[in-house]
Amino acid sequence: MRARRRFKLPPPVVLAGVAFCMIALGILFRSDIGSVAGWFMGAIPNADALMPRSALVERIDTLETELLRTRYQTVLYEAALVENSRLQRDLGLRRMDATGSARVIAAPPRTHYDTLLVSLSDARDVMIGDTVFADTLALGTVTEVRDSTALVQLFSSPGSERDVRIGEEQGIILARGTGGGSFTARVPRDLVLEAGAIVRDMRTDAVLGVVTLVASRDTDAEAVAYIALPIAPNAIRIVSFVRAP
Repeated sequence: MRARRRFKLPPPVVLAGVAFCMIALGILFRSDIGSVAGWFMGAIPNADALMPRSALVERIDTLETELLRTRYQTVLYEAALVENSRLQRDLGLRRMDATGSARVIAAPPRTHYDTLLVSLSDARDVMIGDTVFADTLALGTVTEVRDSTALVQLFSSPGSERDVRIGEEQGIILARGTGGGSFTARVPRDLVLEAGAIVRDMRTDAVLGVVTLVASRDTDAEAVAYIALPIAPNAIRIVSFVRAP
């Protein structure tokens, strides 16, 4: 009898088939792992999801109420300041200790580096270093005087620092300018602060701004108070100058 021949696949074909199977299994395996991982991550609830619905609703209501209160106070203060500026312009009034007054002709964002450009009726009333006010607000310092204009550097210029007092607290806190009439201040976390608290400049005892937000994390020893002028710099129309002591 003639011996039976066994059919053998050429080695290259065998290798190609094995490689194809391995690639297919790898793709399938990775797809399954990705699906399982995605399902697992989606199944983990975040911190808000673990809160009872009533507590979550109460938390949202509290935050919304605080935001509305801050906005309302800011609108009232801004309206009062604008009206006061209008009266100063119409009646020629200014601070009792002022050496002069001027009309704002350019403000951020039309000016650079947090400055105001003001028009002078008499440049002799103004000196470099004079403190500039808008009603009860301390705005900045005169840095340049020309024949008919002066340049005012705002206290909120990025990188500038002022010693301030916040609310009823008597301790001195360092406020750092962040631009556009805004500041930040690091305060002890146990210090009781609320949005809307008045911030006063220690050097002039004038209002520097109001607290808009106090933020902290459980792991931090300090909180960050965000401070802003109650009126946008480009809404200020009249300023007055007080000679620096």
